[in-house]
Amino acid sequence: MVTATGEVKKRPASVVRTLPPYGDLPVCGISSQLRQAVPDIDCVLNEEHPDFARPLLKKPSVIRVVYLQTVCPVHVRGTGGRISPALLAETQRRIARHIGGRNV
Repeated sequence: MVTATGEVKKRPASVVRTLPPYGDLPVCGISSQLRQAVPDIDCVLNEEHPDFARPLLKKPSVIRVVYLQTVCPVHVRGTGGRISPALLAETQRRIARHIGGRNV
């Protein structure tokens, strides 16, 4: 993923969906820096969250909805697990609300 300074780093991310026609992947960055979480936008995955163990997280983390990028599938280095369909739908709703500027 590209950082705010323009540096490209390997970072964990959550795939939001696959886009036609080339299979590009909009992804949200995942950070263990919980202080970066934006209330009511980002999704916090702590030990109490039902999805905490699913993506094989080593410590509490946040899916940064505001850290949205599109990547080519050839740049994906592997998978660390999957989030539940419910968390994926919630992430997509938060993206739509944030980008669209309305409640979805």
